[in-house]
Amino acid sequence: MKARRAARAAEASDAQAMDSTIPHDAAAPHPASGETLGANASIERVAEPDRARVTIDPRPDDPAAPSEPTPTAADRAQRPSRARLAPLIAALLILIVGMGASMIRWTQPAGSPITVRLLQGNVPQAMKFEQAGVDSSIALYQTLITSHPADLIVTPETAIPLLVQDLPAPFATTIRQFADQTQSSILFGAFGDIMTNGRPTHIMNSLFGLTPRHDGVYEYDKHHLVPFGEFVPNGFHWFVAMMNIPLGDSDRGPALQPPFTVKDQTLAPDICYEDIFGEEIARTLRTQNPRARILVNTSNLGWFGNTIALDQHLQMARMRAIETGRPVLSSTNTGITAMIDASGEVAGRLTPFTVGALMGTVQGMDGLTPYIALGNWPAVLGSLLILAGVAVRNGRARANSAKTR
Repeated sequence: MKARRAARAAEASDAQAMDSTIPHDAAAPHPASGETLGANASIERVAEPDRARVTIDPRPDDPAAPSEPTPTAADRAQRPSRARLAPLIAALLILIVGMGASMIRWTQPAGSPITVRLLQGNVPQAMKFEQAGVDSSIALYQTLITSHPADLIVTPETAIPLLVQDLPAPFATTIRQFADQTQSSILFGAFGDIMTNGRPTHIMNSLFGLTPRHDGVYEYDKHHLVPFGEFVPNGFHWFVAMMNIPLGDSDRGPALQPPFTVKDQTLAPDICYEDIFGEEIARTLRTQNPRARILVNTSNLGWFGNTIALDQHLQMARMRAIETGRPVLSSTNTGITAMIDASGEVAGRLTPFTVGALMGTVQGMDGLTPYIALGNWPAVLGSLLILAGVAVRNGRARANSAKTR
């Protein structure tokens, strides 16, 4: 009897030991199968006293633990990425830098203001180079020049459509005497030339400047010529002959030319569409000594008639004023003759296709703007960076697309 009781007590003790939880750092055989449990396994009590159920309690650092689901392409598209935000951030930075730079006065008034008269003759292009048209232009501009004095009087491009040595003596004498008597500097358009054995061999589209009580004549020769209109590329002389373009094969002037001086102001002339090349004007201002304080453009847009070209040319002139921080004076044959201040605002203009003179006062400005100092390089580098960013983004997009296949 005592032996039986002792055996039952031993069985009860074994059952209690089996029902207790095994510590995580121990391993023991399964009571039924004999399999070994991992360190993160435990035996959970169940209703039946003689059975046990094995459950797995994964640890956070267990490599076998289930991970977060891999995001799909749709999930990635819904979340903003650095690649997609980069263009927006770059645009905001450019906007902030541009607004900040516009608040800085890069140029300052220099010298005394000068009075200016910009002439507009409205000579029809069809008769400009006919003998009757030439005679009419000479008489018209002699009257316009001498009708009222100013510190500076400017005619349009080729207002006198003759070689300078062919100017009629009465015209040349009259405007010279007017300049000396009224202290007016005169800048007029005609054709320059280089004489060889008494004959003109190199013809240029030029501006000539008269300074009061000074015998010398200033000359600016157009540097950036228009193909077919002013020079003929090799092999295309037949085209100019067929189109009967007058003086269609000119020579170019040097890239860097001295400024024209009016009292204590210095002026940088350019002719016709030279003012669309902002970097060339910036290079001139960067290297000139002394540096020009006022830009002067003379044009003959009669070739384009009553088209949008007139307004486009005015907008280009305004852009040059903004880039350089200098006023721009624009004298044209048919329009738009205008005075533009250093901030790019139009201070005065004449009605296109009318004869008249625009008079005003202009203040010279001195100093270097970022555009004068750097030219187009910031825009070029910015464009390259944008292209590089687009290439990188497209490369990543292709790589991600390949991974999801």
